[in-house]
Amino acid sequence: RTLDAISANHPCALQSLRSGRPSGVIRTASRLLEKANAVLIGPGIPSDDLNLIPLLCLFIREAKNLVIDAGALIAIAHDKEHIFPLLRHRDIPAVLTPHMGEFARITAGVGEISPDDPIQVAAMILANELKSVIVLKNSKTAIAVPDGHMYINDIENSGMAKGGSGDVLAGLLAADHNVRRVRTV
Repeated sequence: RTLDAISANHPCALQSLRSGRPSGVIRTASRLLEKANAVLIGPGIPSDDLNLIPLLCLFIREAKNLVIDAGALIAIAHDKEHIFPLLRHRDIPAVLTPHMGEFARITAGVGEISPDDPIQVAAMILANELKSVIVLKNSKTAIAVPDGHMYINDIENSGMAKGGSGDVLAGLLAADHNVRRVRTV
């Protein structure tokens, strides 16, 4: 019934029932990946969910375009030795969207970290280290790309400090990949 209610109110939302076992979740996710141009993982998933790490690893290996946020970022911080190499080997850089707390967890023990300059770290170390795009959410959003370039949105907006606004940003980033695909078909 829940899926029916969501479908009625959000007809564009993709939904699928899943088993509680990681093997069933992976099978379902693999099937859905065949149709997906972009994947967003993290919002609404507790970082200790038993399915999170297997799903995250599958998406890092198989998703064409990937946005990683929220609980999935915390999972990365807990399993860097396994997940960092997977991110480095993607053909298309993943997009990680940490807020300052998630960023601190991910960067703990990575390279020459200067806690006084997190934007510098995002631009020079983490994006390069992970071969990923880092969208560091703070009062000013910094976007660091693997080649060393950095872009800063210095228009401060207190509305972005509200709970859930990062989930919206991550959703917009993932949706943009699908919109561009539709325009080119």
